[in-house]
Amino acid sequence: TQAGAAASKVVISANPAGLTPGFYAGLVTITNLADTSSSSVQVGLTVGAASGTILTTSSSFVFYTVQGSNYVPAQFTRILNTGQGTMSWQVQSSVSEGDWLRVSPASGISDAANAAGAPVVTVSVDPTGLLPGVYGGYVSIQSAGARNTPQLASVTLRVLPPGSPPLAQVQPAGLLFTAITNSSPQSQQVTVQTTGGGTLTYSVGTRTQDGSGWLTASPTAGSVTSSTDRPQIRVQAVPGTLLPRVYRGSVTVSFSDGTASEIAVAMIVREPDVVPQGFGEKQAGCAPNQQVILSLRLGNNFSIPTGWPATVVAAVTSNCGTPVNNSTVAVSFSNGDGTIILNNQGDGVYSKDWVPSNASGPDSTVQVTMRALHPALPESSLQLVGRLSADATNNPFVNDNGVVNGASFVPNRPVSPGSIVSIYGSNLASAGPCLGGSCATSLPLPTSLGGVSVRIGGQNAPLFYAGPAQIYAQIPAELSGVTSADVVVTSRGVVSAPRAIQLDANQPGIFVAGGTQGAVLNQNSSTNSAFNPAARGSVLRIFATGLGPTNPPVTTGTPAPTSPPLAALVTPVTVTIGGVNAPVQFQALAPGYVGLYRVDVQVPSNVTPGSAVPLKFTQNGVESNQVTVAIN
Repeated sequence: TQAGAAASKVVISANPAGLTPGFYAGLVTITNLADTSSSSVQVGLTVGAASGTILTTSSSFVFYTVQGSNYVPAQFTRILNTGQGTMSWQVQSSVSEGDWLRVSPASGISDAANAAGAPVVTVSVDPTGLLPGVYGGYVSIQSAGARNTPQLASVTLRVLPPGSPPLAQVQPAGLLFTAITNSSPQSQQVTVQTTGGGTLTYSVGTRTQDGSGWLTASPTAGSVTSSTDRPQIRVQAVPGTLLPRVYRGSVTVSFSDGTASEIAVAMIVREPDVVPQGFGEKQAGCAPNQQVILSLRLGNNFSIPTGWPATVVAAVTSNCGTPVNNSTVAVSFSNGDGTIILNNQGDGVYSKDWVPSNASGPDSTVQVTMRALHPALPESSLQLVGRLSADATNNPFVNDNGVVNGASFVPNRPVSPGSIVSIYGSNLASAGPCLGGSCATSLPLPTSLGGVSVRIGGQNAPLFYAGPAQIYAQIPAELSGVTSADVVVTSRGVVSAPRAIQLDANQPGIFVAGGTQGAVLNQNSSTNSAFNPAARGSVLRIFATGLGPTNPPVTTGTPAPTSPPLAALVTPVTVTIGGVNAPVQFQALAPGYVGLYRVDVQVPSNVTPGSAVPLKFTQNGVESNQVTVAIN
């Protein structure tokens, strides 16, 4: 690619033929041949057994209301099967206190061959009798045999004090029209609603990028008096004699409280179908050569508190008005949040939740860029600008890619059922006397610590430690065979937005004592270090996690047996020290500990001595982090 020229496109594909179920990681490196600089892209592939896979179009729901206003508009999610065959599912709800959360229907069937017909689940709240505050709960979607069951969706209800000013919402945030030249005008409806607690008046204006008058909206003014009042605005697109191409515009709803909502509008004027002379069917006169991307839920002038989830939904259509179903839709953020890839819902719609984590101030501006990438069509992009406000409620927040192996801390890697993990975030727990948080003091490990609980894959996770920015937990060993799971943290009665993690049977991680020095004991049980090296031929005792199933299995949260039969590894590890294979003498869960594995090896006699000799594990083709040991 030459400087100033259009960017080149690299198509990355994966071939799962011959692979057994599991997670596979790869790296694609692009090197500049002129100066040898390079950039790498991590690639992950999950191969599952033939079964259903649950995908929800929304994994977080946020409701606002004012105390005494007992009507709150419902929200919706579709349950898709992105695996194979038909998938029966059940939905359950749970709340931290009270009985305010409702879901309907409680069960259904999703067909992988009919994404457009995926069932809709209604999520609603009843705030009757609730005092002002923030309430948390979650919805669990379960399907026997699905490889990622259950999936969790967090629900947050904020009840504002009486007399609070009404908060306005306008939906949808995007409208798409498809027409041909001189065809009849088309119209769609936009709904205005508020949290109640007072009256908001509004005015409506339109704007088109080309300055022509193809876009109108009526009425041009109105008011909302309560949460049950839901006036509609009729938006009309008039193609007239406009030539075939894509036209963009917007409808702005300006409220009396100084806020405004912008609805993006795209009108595709396409080539008319061709009618052959004589008798015959119409033939398509439009050839797709362009993508059109539109945001359906997030609009210009959006306002979101940091740590609160927002569902990003994009529609991708060709210049012929047909849905584009095989694009990759990437969404990036100017505040430093990681890029997210939207899930393909089918019918040209893509969605995923964004949980803003970075704000430069109490009320900072952020730009959101959506890009639709397609192997055969040019890229289409759009930008939105909104505000991130400080979260005065301090909701628990799990960082993006914030669940990592508790020994290696390597990011963007799967974790293993039964392993120790570190969960990073903010507002996870209250400060406490033990290392700034709360520590478990007995075995079996508790599943609630300092008012904090963690659910992983729908199961309560045992906790070692819970602090404001970090939690040490054990992945439930009972999730063996599950390839992905949702993690939610409940703290002070409020539930975090789910974070999806990948699971793999074997993901070895070696604990470190400081720097690169491994957490290793010499044969006499003294700590290995540069000042206390091990002799060649002696035995090292190495501590790790993520080494997978054991025989006999050990119940999650309970200590490993201290007398035979010990919990030996099902899948053995190989160990190299200084690049030389080291004979393994013992490999099992460390007796008396939870989630901690012990591997004993003999130091090869031909290892080159040193104060920092590299050591690593390999298990089932997966390498651990590399640590160092001292050998003399």
